[in-house]
Amino acid sequence: MPEDLPTYLIGDTIRLRLEIEHEVNLKGVGANFRQRGAAEEPHVFGSSLKEITMIAWHGEGRCSEVILEKQVKRADPPSGEYELVDVRGLPYGTPDTDRHESKVLVLNAPTDVGLRIAETPAITTPEVTKMELGIRPPEISSE
Repeated sequence: MPEDLPTYLIGDTIRLRLEIEHEVNLKGVGANFRQRGAAEEPHVFGSSLKEITMIAWHGEGRCSEVILEKQVKRADPPSGEYELVDVRGLPYGTPDTDRHESKVLVLNAPTDVGLRIAETPAITTPEVTKMELGIRPPEISSE
């Protein structure tokens, strides 16, 4: 996993854009991330489907752009480094309640994707980095 991981703060939205080649129409696509180096049971979180758009269609083959999102909330997920575990989806037409392993499609995805959730203190003091003081003359009417 690269050392220069993208770092997210509370309130940021983790946005993952994928291009997926597939032969069946997809729905319910999501990515799962697992915390690295956790002493206890590693925390796992998922990102959910925001948008799916078919960008190419060649006979029975399709290519879609998928956008997944997860908003970072306090302690959900907890701070630390995370690695991509898998990307999963359901074939279109499968009921959302039927997520039996035989119905879920595990997509081939790179496993060297990672991110960092920054530890944020309970109270932070923001710093003003630029300030300009100016004057604006009154507007002159043309009457």
